[in-house]
This record gives sequence, C-alpha cells and structure tokens, in this order.
Amino acid sequence: MVTRDGSTGRDIRSPGVEDFGILKRGSTQCTPHNRNAHNGNKFREYLPTRVVGTSLLQTFEKPTKMSGWYVTMLHDEETQDTDPTYFEIWGTSSDFNVTGGCAEGGAVGGTYNGDTIEWCGVVWDKVGVPAVRYDRLSFQMEPAKWLRFTHLHNKELSMSRDVSRRFELSPPFLFYLFYNTLAMGIQGVLSFFVLVVAMRGGVIMRWRFNIHVLLGLTVGSPAVLSALAALTVLFQGESERQHLAWEAIARIVRPAIVFYACAYQGPWFVYLLGLSSVVDIAVTVMVNLVLFGEPFRNVSLTGFVWLFLCVYVGMFRVRDLSRSRNLFKADQERYDKLWTQLTQDEDSRMGIDHLKKVVLMIGLDETNYCRQHNRVRADRLPKAQREKYEKASTEESIRVRTCPLFYEMGHILVPSRPNASSLVSSFDQLYAQAGVANLQLLKRLRVWAEMTNGMFPVSQGNTVVFARWNDIKDDLHLSQQVRWTLIKRHGRVFEKLLRSYGNERARLLDISRNLIVFETMTDLTNCLGIIVTDENIRVERLKN
Repeated sequence: MVTRDGSTGRDIRSPGVEDFGILKRGSTQCTPHNRNAHNGNKFREYLPTRVVGTSLLQTFEKPTKMSGWYVTMLHDEETQDTDPTYFEIWGTSSDFNVTGGCAEGGAVGGTYNGDTIEWCGVVWDKVGVPAVRYDRLSFQMEPAKWLRFTHLHNKELSMSRDVSRRFELSPPFLFYLFYNTLAMGIQGVLSFFVLVVAMRGGVIMRWRFNIHVLLGLTVGSPAVLSALAALTVLFQGESERQHLAWEAIARIVRPAIVFYACAYQGPWFVYLLGLSSVVDIAVTVMVNLVLFGEPFRNVSLTGFVWLFLCVYVGMFRVRDLSRSRNLFKADQERYDKLWTQLTQDEDSRMGIDHLKKVVLMIGLDETNYCRQHNRVRADRLPKAQREKYEKASTEESIRVRTCPLFYEMGHILVPSRPNASSLVSSFDQLYAQAGVANLQLLKRLRVWAEMTNGMFPVSQGNTVVFARWNDIKDDLHLSQQVRWTLIKRHGRVFEKLLRSYGNERARLLDISRNLIVFETMTDLTNCLGIIVTDENIRVERLKN
C-alpha cells in the first residue's frame, strides 16, 4: 500500500481508512458497516472488518461472491495524508490465524510470488477482474475461466471525510455490449462481406464497392463502438466506472488511423499502419499508468506485432525503391541525352512547338476521364429516339452488325454510342473486345506508318533494330520478323488493376496496344494529324 504522503511498508502506521468491504455479485449491496456476526440471521455470513497492522481484514463464514469493493475514509480531519492512493486486494478460502509476525500486516514475513502471497500460514490470491461475458439467452453476467488481476490506482479517493467510494469489477451491460460483443461481431460480419466482395470482383448485384474502403471500415468500426461504449458510461454518471469510459476513448485513435490508411491507399499506407501501432502501444502504456501505476502491466501484443511487420515491410520497401532508382537511372540518362539532342536542333524545336499546337487544336478536354463503357441498347431508348433509330437503319444493316444471339434476344446495340451509366465490369468482355480491336489496330498502324515514314521493331538475330514500314511491307522475310506488341498479359492486368485502379475494370484501356517509332518530330506530328482525321477511329485521350 502507498499513502498520499508517499509512505510504504513499515512506515505506514495504519490502513488510513474507516471501513472496507465487498460488493455482492448481482446487486449493489455492501457488507454492513461494523455488523456483528450474531446480530441476526440476515447478516450472519459477515464478520466485522478489523485492522491487522497496515491491512484491513474482512472475513466471512462461507464463500461469498463479489462484484467489487468499497472504501470509507477516516472521520477525522487532517488525516488526508494517510489515505491510501494504492492498495491491493487479496483473498483466500483457507483457515488462518493472525499471530506473530503476520499480525504486522502486508507482506511482512510472507513470501510474495506475483499474483499469490503466503501470509499467516496460508496462500492468498490477488483479487482480479473477471473476463466477464453475458449469457446469450438470459443476459446474466457470468465470469469466464480467467481473471485479469487488478492494480487499480486510487488517486481519486475523496479528500472529504466519512465518504465511501465503490470499485466495480464488472462493466455495465451496454459498455460490454458495444466494447466487446458488438465490436467482435461487426468486425466478423464485415470481414466476411469484404471476402465475398473481393471474390466477386468488387461488384454485388450491380452495386460496386471499393474494397479498400470496406477493409478500412472493418478495421475502423471499433472506433465508433468504443465511442458509444464510453458515452454509455459517461451518461450513466457512475464515477466509480468512468475509468472504463476514458480507456474506451483512448482506444479510438488507432482504428481511426487504420481506417484512414486503408481509405487513402497512398504510399504512406505502411507508415500510417506503423503510426497506428505506436499509438496503440502508447495508449496501452498510458492506461497502465493511470489505472495500475505500472507502465508495462499489460502489453499491447497486437501493437508490437504490427509495428514489427511495418518496420520489416518498410525496410524492404526502401531497399526495393533504391534498386528501382538505380535501374531507372540509366534509362533516365539516355532519355535526357536524347532530349538534349532534340532541343539542340532547330527543326526539332519547331516540330515540338508545332506538336503542341496540333494537340491544342484537337481540343480534347484534359479533365475528361476515359472508361470502358457498354454501348447504348436501342431497345432501351425512349420511344421517339428508338423509332428514329429504326427508320435510319434498315433491318438488314442491324442484323449484319449485331451478334446473332443478341439479335434473337432483342439486344440491339447502337454503334459508336457509349452508355455513360453502364461501365464494363467483365474481364471476358474486355479481352474479347481487345482481341477484335487489336486486329483492326494492326491494319491502321500499317496505313499510318506508310504515310509518315513510321518504323517498327524488327528482329535480326539476337538484336532488335527499327526499320521503316515502307522498306518492310514488300519484303516477306522482314515482314515476318516485325515484333508487333502483344496483348497485355493477364498477370500484368491484375497487378495494374489492384495496385492502381482500385479494382475498377472499366479503367483498363490498354489491353490492346502498339507503337510506331519516328526519326523526326515532323513525322510524329504528321502521324498524329492523320490519326485524328482517320474516319475509322475516334481519339479519346492524348497522353504524353
């Protein structure tokens, strides 16, 4: 025990309290103050509290369940310095005699071993807070199989005389419901939902979900529930349980940071997770100091595990970024050298300026976002527009440009008219479209390259060189050596989709892709003009 003036051990003259007793489990009834065991059958189970050295001893005729204890200050004024600010509660079911050295109280002459102590010839167990739970049917509180031993710091004991204060071991029902039961239940349900959404590609019944945000809500939901749990205690006005409210409030910070990290998705994700781990460890230390007087009484195992993982991942990330910069350095030097050569030539500079003017003349909206859209269905158009479309198109033309299966089902698509409210969500559809588009793109590439001295990569033994299409097209052997760009691999598509596009399939725009290489900026600018005026294609975006 420690008193307000800092006295400990043999320096303490008395327990510094008027009375001490237990609170019966299931009620708010206290052990009667100064009751004798023979004052009636009602209180027969209680024996009076007595002072033993620096300790208060409460005995019972039979085992008694308790939900906490109460302490009453001394009546006398000017005794505040002897009030206990820290004490421990011990219990035993064995018979003992207070004689000899043990009459001095405390652990004098006894053997202390963590949560047990040998005193007056018997072993005493430290009274602990049960890891309580509520029965699912009766909602009656029942202890679990383990105890959380308590070292409650009692610095808030009243300075007023003849005032009792209760120390409840069990939490209020609503606090337990929000802080424990609902927190685990909601996290479990949300985790299952996130798994289902991920397996369905982020789409369920035409509803599109952002998996990162859902994951953040799953991890961050305890923050809201902790706030509700704290409010239930504060609104009830139970001063002896307000430490639960402040502990719950302190636990809000970590899940809030994790939610932001998951929703943000930026390069700071790992660092924010590390920050949340540090915050969790710091909050645990703070709670230990305030409630138990020992900074490492309880350890945040979760915080240390996450911190270790974040440091581990962060170290590898720094290493990989350093390697990437070294790999990129050579390419950057070659690019800078080529750009310097271009800008030194007067014709090249004029070509760059002309290219800028051409891009501005095209007039594409820089804020326009490109997505893969489904086409508008004629059978879903308003009646007036549908009749106008049917008059402008013959039955035969509609049949020719429509898939036979779709035609029989009545799904008639309007050419070159994307449906802004219907994004493509199928990988099969994207790759089927890309396969057809790639065939058309290769045809147009040959035409554009022929008109503008465009070049393509050609394999010559173990090396790759660039040759003009005008020199390749009539040479069967060379034309077979052209290295046309292949459709993007599935692995790369999934990597890009998850890392950059938030699992939104409609943002995949370059499954079918290709290139033309030019020797001069003039040829490049001319090719761009030809592409823009080509009636077979429509330019959606220009990207430098």
